[in-house]
Amino acid sequence: MRRGKIIAVSLTVCAVGAGMTVNAYAASTTFEMRKKAVSLLGIITTSNYQANVTRGEFAELLVKASDYKEAANAAGTVSVFADVSSKSQYSAAIRTAATNSWMSGYLGGNFKPDEGVTMRDAIKAVLGVLGYEDFSGSLQESRLAKFKSLSLDSGIYRDLDEVLTREDCINLFYNLMKAKTKEGNQYGSKVFDLTYNSDGEIN
Repeated sequence: MRRGKIIAVSLTVCAVGAGMTVNAYAASTTFEMRKKAVSLLGIITTSNYQANVTRGEFAELLVKASDYKEAANAAGTVSVFADVSSKSQYSAAIRTAATNSWMSGYLGGNFKPDEGVTMRDAIKAVLGVLGYEDFSGSLQESRLAKFKSLSLDSGIYRDLDEVLTREDCINLFYNLMKAKTKEGNQYGSKVFDLTYNSDGEIN
């Protein structure tokens, strides 16, 4: 059974098993369903929702949510940044994120893997995953406008330089699964074989 179908069955069982009506369940557990979805997809599992997410951790989440997910747990053998050891648990993910231009390093050849990932970092990264790389005019304004037009900001209330929490990332990666790629496909159906209901939510 494909992951997408497993998610659909699991979420339905949760709702029915709890004895809730569909409307009441949807209204009261929006975040719970988002958390369940990204957890079942193998992207992020946590009980500490308010903990900040580091740049290294975020690189790993990106890879787990991408076509490179099968290699997400591969051991790193080469480091492309001076401050990322080849033995780091995030070295392979950081290399993948940097190679695909989802994330960038800093002057001096550093990545700063232990610093918090900002909203600005996240916007650039997820748009890159979706294939949006060419922007005209003000780069940051164009990226932010596209980010919002794709509803990638749903449930996230951060300024550009604020650090994301794990709760923010759960919302972000759920939104990513629903977003349209540059080619016009729904991202989650392309990468995880997900299906969606009439409201555009993961089925």
